Amino acid sequence: PVPKGYEPTNGCVAADADHVYLSARTGSIYVLDLDGKLQREVKVGYQPFGISTAGKEKLLVMGPTQLKRIEADIGQVVTMTMPPPSEGLQIPMLSLQNGELLMSDHVESRIARVNPENGAILGKIGGKGTWPGQFGAIGGMAEDQEGRIYVADYGNRVIQRFTPNGKIDAVLWAKQLSSEQGETER
Repeated sequence: PVPKGYEPTNGCVAADADHVYLSARTGSIYVLDLDGKLQREVKVGYQPFGISTAGKEKLLVMGPTQLKRIEADIGQVVTMTMPPPSEGLQIPMLSLQNGELLMSDHVESRIARVNPENGAILGKIGGKGTWPGQFGAIGGMAEDQEGRIYVADYGNRVIQRFTPNGKIDAVLWAKQLSSEQGETER
């Protein structure tokens, strides 16, 4: 079950070992236990662009030129300034184990590594294109236990894996559907 009146947004769900977090169009973050029971509602004052867990009971909420860190257990909110919108930074976003934040840059089809404490861009991964290490349209990101970064690129129909320092490591190609080959499905 979701909280009464909940209206989802893009990049609206995150989870850690103890909680599920839902962001709403109304500018609220709902903190649920793993059974779906509402623990608290935290108001952030804007419709979140994306959310990502940042350690045990910590959540990062991205909005226009700012990032809010929420301490889920007590509902405390800390606001940090982010790079200006001209950078094109948007969802999806991902908080890494090392404390950095990855944010997609849809204008340049790349990923920016951001210091969430001061908003400084630490580095960039990728760019427009169809070759390994380049992106057509970034759809999602994840990190595994070894710190490797996975990027779903729905524009090129691939998932790319990068080393923790941002070097291309592997490309997983989606199977072409028979309807895309001009054949009819039977």
